Amino acid sequence: MPKNMTTTTNLNMNKKYILTISFLFFALNIILSLIFSFKIGIHEENVIKDEKVLGISNSSLIYNSQENGIVQASYISTVYQDYRAFILDKYFEKYNSPLKGYGNDFIVACDKYNLTEDCTIIPAIAYVETGLCTLGISAKQFNCWGYGGSNSNRVVFNNFSNSIDTVTRILASSYGSSIFNPLSMAHNYCGSHCNNWGEGVNTQRNEIKQLSKVYYLPDMK
Repeated sequence: MPKNMTTTTNLNMNKKYILTISFLFFALNIILSLIFSFKIGIHEENVIKDEKVLGISNSSLIYNSQENGIVQASYISTVYQDYRAFILDKYFEKYNSPLKGYGNDFIVACDKYNLTEDCTIIPAIAYVETGLCTLGISAKQFNCWGYGGSNSNRVVFNNFSNSIDTVTRILASSYGSSIFNPLSMAHNYCGSHCNNWGEGVNTQRNEIKQLSKVYYLPDMK
């Protein structure tokens, strides 16, 4: 075989070899990327874009575990100054409540009036009393807690921010630490006929706290 033909054949074989290696390398990269993405299993609906979890002073509380299929390096838009407010707004959203967007107001009032032990209590009472202001004219009265009594005795507020602050302040002052035990305050707050009131409040408190797990956040308090 002439020398120039041998050289041409070798060049063609080298090209085929290079193309084959390139194709295999490209295919391997695709396969590895798919495997890696599947293993991590990022929950896009629960990942929000800031660089830290707002309202959490201890960064070690941020859940970040590839072994559990969760990558959670960041959370919550800057609209929220506290992750607890985010959870409450998700709770309100679930029930199509007009309280959605007032999560921050609840948390500010909770901390302001020393109910930080458990900030779910005031929203939970609102659910039991008026379905989070979705029942009757409670939304028009800005009174989600049946505060004041029934009919003409019920207090009408100017807006939700005002009612959230006022009701939280008065209940915190009136009940003290017993507010965290709805079973003991049920008859006083709701009436002698309200045998299931306290249990209903506790059920909603637990539902709110479960949302912390749904969004991979620390326990709601």
